[in-house]
Amino acid sequence: MGGGWWIALALSLIMIFALRSGTVGAPAQASVRSFDSLERASQHRGPRSIEKIELERDLRASARELAQMRGALDAERDRAALLQESYDGLDDQFTQVTELVRSAGMRKVGSPVELAPAPAEAIIVLNEAPTEGANESQ
Repeated sequence: MGGGWWIALALSLIMIFALRSGTVGAPAQASVRSFDSLERASQHRGPRSIEKIELERDLRASARELAQMRGALDAERDRAALLQESYDGLDDQFTQVTELVRSAGMRKVGSPVELAPAPAEAIIVLNEAPTEGANESQ
């Protein structure tokens, strides 16, 4: 039994040491975590994953709301542009009508009769002829 026994004992001790230190495995796995650390990591991942899911849901809801708001803002911009165009058109028409009225008024003032346009505030009162019922009562 001589020297082979000592070699087997040495190899067994090396294997035990290697297993306890966690250096056995693939080259990419330089160190292997213990089962306790894996359990703790799984406990932390559970709540974090729920929090991440809730956060992701909230972010998606916010993104949808933002998209809707952008659509509404674009619609309001289009509406404001349309109103501005309408206002500009009406303003141009008002300016043209005003110029026509002014030019018509100036021609009348230059005539021998010298008619001036009546102000907009003028109220015309017509004397009405008496009706037949009013004559009978008198």
